[in-house]
Amino acid sequence: FHHLCRTEGIIPALESSHAVAHAMKLAPTMRPDQVLLINLSGRGDKDIGTVADLSGADFYCRPSCRGQSVKGGVAP
Repeated sequence: FHHLCRTEGIIPALESSHAVAHAMKLAPTMRPDQVLLINLSGRGDKDIGTVADLSGADFYCRPSCRGQSVKGGVAP
């Protein structure tokens, strides 16, 4: 999840994130003539709250929330 967000600007669904993580483990073991294809499906914006909770990150949902303690993308 974090890798695609940081490097590609893509917010992947958690299911697709698992596929990418496994592909990143497989890729170094592959021969140069082999191809690895991943389908990114779903929307990751619905998973941001879950990722925030699991990673301990705090997000704000709008400028008026700045400075408040916002957990999981949901303002109090």
